[in-house]
Amino acid sequence: MTGSPNKWAVYAVVAVGVLMATLDSSIVNVSLPVIASSFGVPLGGEVEWVVIAYLVTVAALLLTVGRMADVLGRKHVWATGLAVFTVSSALCGAAPSLGSLVAFRALQAWAARGRWR
Repeated sequence: MTGSPNKWAVYAVVAVGVLMATLDSSIVNVSLPVIASSFGVPLGGEVEWVVIAYLVTVAALLLTVGRMADVLGRKHVWATGLAVFTVSSALCGAAPSLGSLVAFRALQAWAARGRWR
């Protein structure tokens, strides 16, 4: 039994990762008015790409990241996704423009897709 991970610790880590990715895909909807105000754009249209970029990227990469996990290993893909998700979350918080925020959200979605697998 030595050397094998505690199944509950593994479950807790994976559950937190899935919760963060799921929450992140929808929580931005609440803050869209503040985001629009911060970047000086009207609510609707352009600012909605913050949400759309995330959801489209997750859907587009579903099969690709799943195959990457099959080839490279699920643990490796999950750990890489967690690291990139953390960095991209910080980049989202520091985004200087709406365009860069949309790009960072797409990167964040790629990382979240890796964590779900």
